[in-house]
This record gives sequence, C-alpha cells and structure tokens, in this order.
Amino acid sequence: MVWSCPPTRLAGGFWAEMYIIELAGAPAELDGRLVARIMPDPATAAFETAVQRHLDRCSFPAPAIRCAGGPSTDLDRAWTVMDFAPGQPMLTGLSAGKAIKQAPTLLRRLPDLLAEAAATLPACPIDGLHVELVGSDRQPDIEHFLERVAAQAGTVGRPDLARTAEQLAAATTHDTPVICHGDLHPFNLLVDGDEWTLIDWSTAVIADPHYDLAFTTMMLANPPLGGPAPIRAATRVIGTRIANRFLRSYEQRTGRSVDAERLAWGRRAHALRALVEVATWEADRSIDNHRGHPWLAMRPLLEAQLGTAPLG
Repeated sequence: MVWSCPPTRLAGGFWAEMYIIELAGAPAELDGRLVARIMPDPATAAFETAVQRHLDRCSFPAPAIRCAGGPSTDLDRAWTVMDFAPGQPMLTGLSAGKAIKQAPTLLRRLPDLLAEAAATLPACPIDGLHVELVGSDRQPDIEHFLERVAAQAGTVGRPDLARTAEQLAAATTHDTPVICHGDLHPFNLLVDGDEWTLIDWSTAVIADPHYDLAFTTMMLANPPLGGPAPIRAATRVIGTRIANRFLRSYEQRTGRSVDAERLAWGRRAHALRALVEVATWEADRSIDNHRGHPWLAMRPLLEAQLGTAPLG
C-alpha cells in the first residue's frame, strides 16, 4: 500500500502525535480519510483504544478505531488508526483579545455543546468497558487512578501530593459512577455544524459525573490564553460566565442539580493530577519541553486549589 497523499501533521495536543492519512488501494477497513495517533506510552495507548472501542459500540460520538498496534521494530511507539472526525474546536486560533470579541457567540453556543457531551456520556454503560479491559494492568475506576497518582507523587518526592491523593480516594463514593472523559474542554470537542465529536480519551475514568463537570468549569473559568493582565482578567470574567452557563445547561439536560461539595472534590482531584504531572517534569528535568502547557500557566491556581506549594 502507498499514500494517496503525504501524511499531514495535525496541530494541538501535548502527549501524542497525530496525522491525517489516506492510503491508495487500501482494504475496506482502512479506506478513506483517517487519523493516525502515535503515543509514547503503550499501556495508556491500549487503555485509550479500549475506551474508544467501547464508546463506538455505544454509538457515542467518538472516533471509531480501525486498527491499533505497536511498539514494534518498525515503530518504537504505540499507535492507533481511527476515523477522521470532521469539524474543529470552537476556540481554534483564539487569543485572549479574540475571546472578548467573540464573547456573545461563545456564551451562547460553547457551554451548551459541552453540556450536551457531559450529559450524553453517562448513557454509555460501564460494564462493557470493564469487559474490554479484562486482564489489563490499567483499570478505569477513579480509585485505581488516584492510587497511580499517589504512587507517582511518591516517586518524584512529593509525599504531600501523595497524601492528598489518598485523602481524595477515600472520599470518592458520591454518586452512581459513570464513564467520565477526564479532559472535557473545548479543544477536545470538534464541532461541525450541529454535530460534535469528543476526542482524546487517554484520561478517561469511571467516577462521579462531577469529576468531568469540575474539570470543564475549571478550564472554562481560567482560560490559559495569555495576553496583558487586563485582558486576562476580562477573559476570566467571560470564562466564568461560560462555566456557569455550562452547569445550568447540564442541569436542564439531566434534570439533576450540581452538588457544590462534589464539584469541589472533582476540582481538587484534577488539580492534583496536574501538579503531579508538573512535579514529574521537574523531577526528570524535562519541564522546558513543556513550555506552553496549560498546567504551567495555571500552576498558581492549581496550587491554591490544593492549598499546597512546591517543595524545596
């Protein structure tokens, strides 16, 4: 098989590389415009593949996996080939200044689309995902996730963060657990007219639905768009209004009230995972490779959320 056209690198993303590909004379399972996703961690890649296959069986709008494999002698990383999802994030190319100009559109449409995704995902049953992951070293439950976070925090010399992970794990029994995306923010929602597709499932967990609500509101209210201080302050005001509308829209769609205590737990859980990741970059002296990552721009907010600060 040969390329119909050279692979095209897709922008965005901090963990995996993605390319648009199209093969000439391909078999039916590889026909058409596809996306190749190349990932550095085989265990996470296998987990993400299992999640997307389960969601495809549930008819949830996530890209269907065509095939997956690796690492191998040909490629030292894991990979998947999946359907190409049309559309683009509503915030593509958005700066702080443009966010202010586009505020009416963002306030009207973005929170409703995110709320629709958050309200639709819990309809996917969790049993099928557990079956898909039988024998896997990585289980999707939030308790297992927090155990891994605690272990990683201990490895990089942050016992304070490890203790926080243990405390949060002890307080996870809030509501009926559902599949949560774990990274539900505007750049992972591709919008094409009235249709949307949710991508990037590497951080999915089975947890209280407030876990997703917490992350989305935290990111919306604190957009890492840069710009002068007055502009950043204005975008936070707009972002907070969008976050509040997102929660109202979610409540209207589900008929369920958002619980402030559970939301606070979710925000602490996400602040924890972000700070452990930053601590890992610092420990292996790779933090310069992550300049521009939202965790670094949001670090003071994340530390305030946990009431902690860097050691040393």
